[in-house]
Amino acid sequence: MRQPRSGRGFRTLWAATAVSNVGDGVVLAAGPLLVASLTDDPALIAGAAFAQQLPWLLFSLLSGAWVDRLDKRRLVVRVDLLRGLILALLTVSVATGTVSVPLIYLAFFLLGTAETLADTAAISMIPAVVPQDRLPTANARLIGTHILANQLVGPPLGAWLFVAAAAYPFGLNAVTFVASAALLATLPRHVGRPAEATERRPLRQEIGEGVRWLWHHRVLRMLAV
Repeated sequence: MRQPRSGRGFRTLWAATAVSNVGDGVVLAAGPLLVASLTDDPALIAGAAFAQQLPWLLFSLLSGAWVDRLDKRRLVVRVDLLRGLILALLTVSVATGTVSVPLIYLAFFLLGTAETLADTAAISMIPAVVPQDRLPTANARLIGTHILANQLVGPPLGAWLFVAAAAYPFGLNAVTFVASAALLATLPRHVGRPAEATERRPLRQEIGEGVRWLWHHRVLRMLAV
């Protein structure tokens, strides 16, 4: 498969997505392990992953509609820096032995909420850096990278790092978010700017239209469900 004729813009977005999703995958494995080091309650251990995924259930529709109104490049840079800060604080708490289960849950819930914004905005930036005829290839590569990094590469790495030192996976993830923000900050300023709109409709109306469109698209509906 040939490289999309997208130049530096897509390669930068692709690299930032790969780096940040490896970090996400690292913490996906290390989070429950960290909770397991504090408690032997299976429900509390499982809750670590649940706290990170719950924002997708609660906020994904709202995040999708909100992202359309914002400068996507600037949003992802700021969200990645915020995620890096949250993980840096978590790393310090783990290293100093002051971490607790409620603190882990709070950190993971905030990270998951930020992820709904960052991942949605990153996907939405593709049309700004890829020609129209290469959009399917670029989308496939970005989604494939997300799956590979988040679910296949990151978790084994996270488990291995946790065995070496409990703070290592979270510190690495903090670094990956800072690196992702630095990469995306190099994109041209016009990338990710919202389309000019003469009139903004209420978020509820835009979300409703999106859900109705999805529900009437049989293939996408099945994938979503």
